[in-house]
Amino acid sequence: MVIDVIRAFTTACILFARGATEIVCARDQIEAAGVGAGAIIVGEAEARTTLPGIIPNSPVEVGARDLSGRRVVLFTVNGTRMLRDVPACGVLIAAAAANAAATAQWILTHTNGGRIQLVVSDPDAPEDYACARYLAGLLVGVPVDPAVTTREIAAARLAHWDRWGATVTPEHWRAFEADVDVCARVDSYSIAMIADLTRRSQPTLRAA
Repeated sequence: MVIDVIRAFTTACILFARGATEIVCARDQIEAAGVGAGAIIVGEAEARTTLPGIIPNSPVEVGARDLSGRRVVLFTVNGTRMLRDVPACGVLIAAAAANAAATAQWILTHTNGGRIQLVVSDPDAPEDYACARYLAGLLVGVPVDPAVTTREIAAARLAHWDRWGATVTPEHWRAFEADVDVCARVDSYSIAMIADLTRRSQPTLRAA
């Protein structure tokens, strides 16, 4: 399981909630353009700039779109790349706090007690570790408080400010903070996202 809370897999949850049929995970803008004929492209530039003709990797932005029946190609700095780069495994799952309980329930129902590895997509992202702790509790049956996870994710914006916040415009930072508010809504979607690995270099997420 690969975890990316801010923002890749929260965005993916909302893409499915807004009607997307599948999400092809690409490495970057160039690859997304190559596989995205007829698809909606959602992405995030290395420099966190807005890309012409591409919907930003933003839960707020995609939440305002009607994507009924549409195929989506998603590329992000961390989440989609990690999903592609993890070692081969039997089942590959994308998770965020927004769909943590649904993900844990799917695992408990479908994996027959097999070994589960939780991988954070960004080792410097405290929100991913907070989500991993929450998921681990759900999987082993230890009581967990989603309110604690919500607070930890909301507080993680400070780590992002320290890393890159001062390099973007005030408008961009305010948009990011609005996204964090959405990313911190634990268990807001009953969607588990399972990767089809038919093309291992481009995992395709489908809602389960």
